[in-house]
Amino acid sequence: MIANRKKLSLAAALTVGLLGLAAMGGAIAGHAGHAGHGKMMLKMADANGDGVATVAEAQALIAQHAQAMDADKNGLISIDEMEAHRAQMRAERRAARFARFDADNNGSVSVAEFSAAQTARIGSLDANKDGVIDRNDHPQRGERQGHGPEHHAQ
Repeated sequence: MIANRKKLSLAAALTVGLLGLAAMGGAIAGHAGHAGHGKMMLKMADANGDGVATVAEAQALIAQHAQAMDADKNGLISIDEMEAHRAQMRAERRAARFARFDADNNGSVSVAEFSAAQTARIGSLDANKDGVIDRNDHPQRGERQGHGPEHHAQ
């Protein structure tokens, strides 16, 4: 009975994936706080590289993730398998983030490398290059669609 409680069926995992897809859809549409994350998710789901993610492509990505989580390939995803998969993904993201800081690829990040990377990041936030990071660099959702702040005040 405990083993049954600890197992999620592949169908349940796909449902969880579909909920993730809904969140991904918000990220793709630019409604998430991190636009880069949305672009990454779109690129991952866009299997044929045409710049759009179809429902079928997203479903295929979800099935691929579900299969990857099912470590013992028994068609079921246990809580332990799900947690192990998530831990592996977090570790891979951390390693990739660290590698971006490690400019000389020596396995360590110097203070100079860290400072240079963060300085470049801050510089990229000043999209209009006026020396100030403000709302003009990152317009709100409605403003991106041609609706300025005055539209929202009405």
